[in-house]
Amino acid sequence: MRSANSAADRGRLASWLWVLLDRHPDEQERLRVELVAATGGRPPTVDDVANLPRLKAVIQETLRLYPPVWMFDRRALGPDDLGGTRVRAGDLVIFVPYAIHRLPQLWSEPEAFRPERFEPGREDQKNKFAYLPFGAGPRICLGASFAMIESQIIAGTLLARFRVRLAGPEPVTPAPQVTLRTSRPVLLRLEPAALA
Repeated sequence: MRSANSAADRGRLASWLWVLLDRHPDEQERLRVELVAATGGRPPTVDDVANLPRLKAVIQETLRLYPPVWMFDRRALGPDDLGGTRVRAGDLVIFVPYAIHRLPQLWSEPEAFRPERFEPGREDQKNKFAYLPFGAGPRICLGASFAMIESQIIAGTLLARFRVRLAGPEPVTPAPQVTLRTSRPVLLRLEPAALA
């Protein structure tokens, strides 16, 4: 499984983040308010990350809707039963986080962008295998924590200086390859807007 922490995959996360924030400008403003409260208007640092829970929730929700590694496989070590399907030792089992993250049995309004799903105190209510943007178990991405911190700092730095909009009206849709790409390059229009 490719790591969601490679430079290309981080770029894909950032692309989807800006697509979603363009579609939800009220959320972008909410993040700007959180940044002012946490940093006083300067770009965030590692020390500020703990004070940016909404930004973290927005990134987690982005990863739920558009996981960089949208599909991966595992080889069964022994016999098992997966929801009524018999699995033998050695069988190849394919997991599709993109689909799992959209199951209505696991997520209310699964197609909706709702960062509050990941607000502190709520994420632990989920089945630990319902959210797999970095994989799970012993082969979970080692860079998951780093990727989350890095994403918060980069997004927060841009939001501290700009309102971010998509440069064109053309739709952006998923284009699954090895990673979940955007159907076209995500070009941004940065409107200067320092935090007050």
